[in-house]
Amino acid sequence: MKNILIATVAAVAMASGAAHAADMSMPMKASVAPAPVWSWTGFYFGGGFGYGVADLATTPLGAAGPLVGTIDNGAKGWTGQVKAGFDYQFGATPFGNIVAGVFADWDPSSMKGNFSTGLASAVNNPIDGQEKINSTWAVGGRIGLLVAPTVLSYFNGGYTNEHLGAINAVGFGIPGAAGTVTTTALNQGGWFTGGGIEAPVTIIPIKGLFFYTEYRYSVFNTSTLAATSTGLGGTLTGENVKTSVQTVVSGLDYRFNWH
Repeated sequence: MKNILIATVAAVAMASGAAHAADMSMPMKASVAPAPVWSWTGFYFGGGFGYGVADLATTPLGAAGPLVGTIDNGAKGWTGQVKAGFDYQFGATPFGNIVAGVFADWDPSSMKGNFSTGLASAVNNPIDGQEKINSTWAVGGRIGLLVAPTVLSYFNGGYTNEHLGAINAVGFGIPGAAGTVTTTALNQGGWFTGGGIEAPVTIIPIKGLFFYTEYRYSVFNTSTLAATSTGLGGTLTGENVKTSVQTVVSGLDYRFNWH
């Protein structure tokens, strides 16, 4: 009985040693954490600040002195942006790196430019004033390519509308008399296109916070500002205005479902 017990213990010990040796001979596998899964699908909101330049093409209407035709006046100033939107990332290969979405924004601004009635004066310069773009708003869509899982390069476009402030212009009219031109404020519709880039902010530990920079080019339809005039030797019935605007805005977006 004693011999059988000794033989059994020896067999178990040999089996354990063989198993341990087999385990030692196998290469050790490192524990690898799963790669994070980034998704651009979801809602976001944000805002930014930037700079803009505009071209204001003005053409006088009426018989208030000699007409000199359309005059182009430059405008410039700051612009802001408040926006919200929704993006969808296509998950099926080979479209997994494409993101498309819709958005809307409102952009307060202070882009100012010199305004001219285009009325050549027999005494001095034409009657001039200042035109101001008070704000714009836009609705549209965008489509982009992920140059990296967390970096989006995109193009956008859609409908836009701007609010032009009223004009109060003073100058010389007919010989020996001062002239004035006053117009109404106006909303002016048009289209826009542009593009930008968006990437997460890494220096602040807030998930879902993104930095973006965007360029936009907008063209607005020709509209007529109702006008009244004095001292011009005739009646100015209105002022046709057509504007095009270029802006560059940088800011922050917050994505609700970013993980």
